[in-house]
Parts: sequence; structure tokens; C-alpha cells
Amino acid sequence: MNDKEPNFEFKWDVFKHIDSIREGRTNFFLVAEAMMIAAYMALSSTETFLRTIVSILGIIYTASWFFINCRLSRY
Repeated sequence: MNDKEPNFEFKWDVFKHIDSIREGRTNFFLVAEAMMIAAYMALSSTETFLRTIVSILGIIYTASWFFINCRLSRY
């Protein structure tokens, strides 16, 4: 065995750990987004103010997730 093999294993483990964390964040985002969609659909059409608020919060949440994802993709 050469000396590079343990270093490779360590780097591979770190990569898998980082990928696992990123996937967990993505899953959390998808669940939160689904809850916002469910909240929007549960509101009746007469509650336009609440529907507008939920829509705006959903857009802000999606945009912030997009920019966070773009920032994390650079590294």
C-alpha cells in the first residue's frame, strides 16, 4: 500500500459527509415548500390577503434557497 491511499479514503469520507448534509438540506427545503403549497391550497379563494402573504413567503423562500444553492455549488 502506498501513502496516498489513506488520504484518498479520508477525502472520500469527507465528500460523502458533505453530500449527505447537502441532501438533508434539500430534503428539508422540499418538505417546507410542500407545506407552503398545501397551506396555499387549503386557503379558500375569499382569503386573498392570506393567499398573497403565503405566495410572497414562498417566493422569498424559493429565491433564498436558489441563491444559497448557487453559492454552495461554487465550492
